[in-house]
Amino acid sequence: MDTKHSFDSPHPALNYDVLLAIMRHGDKQTVNRVMSTCSTLRREGAKLLLSDPVFISSDAALQSFLRFVTVHNEISLRYLRALRLDVGAVSAETASLFGRVLLVCMYNIETLSVPHAGLFFASHPFLQAAICRLRYLRNLTLQHVGKLKLTGMLSRLVTLEVSYAEPESLDAMGDLEGAIYHPAILCSAFVSTLTELRIQHTRRYGAVVVQSPFVYPRMRRLVLEDDWPYTVGYMTSFPKLTHLTIKTTHRFVPNLRERSFDLGAHLRMNRHTGTIVTGGWTCLEEVSGDAPGLHLLGLRCHVRQLRVSSMSEMIHLEQLHEVLHDVRPEVLDMTMSIRLLDDVTIFLGDMEPDVVRSLTSMRIVIYIEEADIGDEYGLDITNYLSVVHESLEEYDHLQTFELHLVLLADYVPIANAVGTNLRTQTGAPAINATISPPPLAAPMYNPPLSPTEVSYMTFDPRAFIKELGDAVPALRNAIITLGRSRTSGIRSVLLTRGQDGSAILKERSM
Repeated sequence: MDTKHSFDSPHPALNYDVLLAIMRHGDKQTVNRVMSTCSTLRREGAKLLLSDPVFISSDAALQSFLRFVTVHNEISLRYLRALRLDVGAVSAETASLFGRVLLVCMYNIETLSVPHAGLFFASHPFLQAAICRLRYLRNLTLQHVGKLKLTGMLSRLVTLEVSYAEPESLDAMGDLEGAIYHPAILCSAFVSTLTELRIQHTRRYGAVVVQSPFVYPRMRRLVLEDDWPYTVGYMTSFPKLTHLTIKTTHRFVPNLRERSFDLGAHLRMNRHTGTIVTGGWTCLEEVSGDAPGLHLLGLRCHVRQLRVSSMSEMIHLEQLHEVLHDVRPEVLDMTMSIRLLDDVTIFLGDMEPDVVRSLTSMRIVIYIEEADIGDEYGLDITNYLSVVHESLEEYDHLQTFELHLVLLADYVPIANAVGTNLRTQTGAPAINATISPPPLAAPMYNPPLSPTEVSYMTFDPRAFIKELGDAVPALRNAIITLGRSRTSGIRSVLLTRGQDGSAILKERSM
């Protein structure tokens, strides 16, 4: 490109580096204008525009994207690496053009996400076939998809996420067809490259894969949605897992409780036998999930870190008790309703000595539900949390402890909102603006604090953390955090031990 001054032109030519700087710091409209000047800048502009992931959220946006490709030469798409296609049904003309562009021009794409894959593929099945013919795709997400076959894919995927539009339809399949949808079978085309898999598997009866013929040597992370997991099949297929997450629907369906005990006993026996035969997982660093799902997995191997999602019933603590006995983690992270704190004393106090000795770090998130916040009699927060000290007195090897208290409410009124930042319930800024109502606007109604809110506001986290340090001398670090409320921001108190063993307290408010 000639960037020297032309005496025939009334305007001096800009240096090439200056034009590149303008493109890097300009908006998309500026970049498009500079791209139209010459082929060199068209290529550099395409690199800039397509270096970040491209998000397409509607049929109109998809058409606009295809027009961009047509105007600036389809070859520019060789720089596209990541595309999120957040559209449903599209017109036949748009689908046909996109399919051609996908095959001919997007051959270097590495990451593709289709959140509405079922709708997108339903009327234009050739689009799914086009994706299967991509050669350099490494990360694929297909959500709400219908029946799916991946055996014909040319790419060697590294990560894959699959969820189904109607998962119950898979339960109606016969054993032979249903087995094809077992994760170890479905992903067999990527057996040598797959490292991370997030997938639903809803087969509750039949089609049980006890031992898959495929072994995935590089698989490290598995996120599994399966109500009745037969663990042996996953152990034999993914022997080197380091991170495992299990998700079930049991905690949301009360009538499954007794049924889960009956089938769970059968699954645990089946799975334990398989564990003994295969030796179990030996590389697991982190396992997470709901208590019923973790209980059904029935792992009998050491796990460094165990994360347990929201628990609200005593049965969840009973299930977790068995899980802890089997995996003996070093780090325990659990979330529970404040109503369970009365049972936590028994839960932690009855823990086997081997489990107590193995724990070096514990994190507990306690949530107070909206029904408890508005309770007529209220909850005494200080009294509820006092059981924590008693529960941890025997944990001589516990070095780190975190306690986070969170108020759950659909709507928390903001008092004196004029001139304050509007924030979300979690405390993150929602908009970069302030609330400035008109001078004559009626003041916001702020209902009186409930008894639970008063107890939450008057709770003394400093006194709590000091008593905890006295009760558990082995603690080197401890922190208690109180989430945002109507009357206060986030409060936290940190305890650390000095070299002489003395407790040092630091307070922080946000």
